[in-house]
Amino acid sequence: FESAIKNGEYEIDDKKYNIYKSNLTNIYTQIIYRNRVKWMSKIDTSLLENNKNLILTGAPGTGKTYLARLIAANLIGCNVEQLKENEQFKFVQFHPSYDYADFVEGLRPDTNGKFKREDGIFKAFCRNAAQAELKEETKKYIFVIDEINRGEISKIFGELFFSIDPGYRSPKDRILVETQYQNLVENEDL
Repeated sequence: FESAIKNGEYEIDDKKYNIYKSNLTNIYTQIIYRNRVKWMSKIDTSLLENNKNLILTGAPGTGKTYLARLIAANLIGCNVEQLKENEQFKFVQFHPSYDYADFVEGLRPDTNGKFKREDGIFKAFCRNAAQAELKEETKKYIFVIDEINRGEISKIFGELFFSIDPGYRSPKDRILVETQYQNLVENEDL
């Protein structure tokens, strides 16, 4: 239709043409968005379930974060909007100043000016998942790291880097990894 207008087969002024083109673009975008959502809602999550870790790659703006949240929602059994309030889901975005103390554990000042060890976001999340497992709750817990390439992985994960890789050690060979602040841990069950 656009080429027919340009070739003079249809007469239309510029204002009407721009409105028509804008409306057509909006309709096209809505169709693509609806189909993308339908396709994404039927995602096969077996790759993540088998490997336990998944890294989505691609150019900025291609929907990696949206897809990660959709996969998490599918695995947990809720919709994307419910993820924010769901204890089985945690989302963190790495940045250059993010470190071990933020992610795993670190020393933080308390109200008395003394330093105490506190769990980071990942360790607290893992603790909640482990407590649910002890209660024999068969829930799936999903931790999403956005912008993983912006963080310095060894600085953030520390000694836990290989512990999260299910292929690194078989379950029978797995041992507990002591963190650098283990000597400050007092009477913790987990």
